[in-house]
Amino acid sequence: MKRRSMMLLALAICSLTLFSCGMGASRQADEMKKAADSLTKALEEMNKGLDSMSKAMQATSDSALQALDSASKALEKAEK
Repeated sequence: MKRRSMMLLALAICSLTLFSCGMGASRQADEMKKAADSLTKALEEMNKGLDSMSKAMQATSDSALQALDSASKALEKAEK
């Protein structure tokens, strides 16, 4: 009887240990998902910022080309 009680106690301890490990793994997986979601949002915001910067640089480049073209035409007129 005593041996059976000890085996049941060991089984109960093992069951509780496995249950608590499972709960810990579940919580850790939830935290990892939250971290991944935060990283995804940060990357999306960074991508938006890079798109805006690219558009601004393109507009600046276009303006500079127009200014150079105008200056070139003005020089041509001045030389004539």
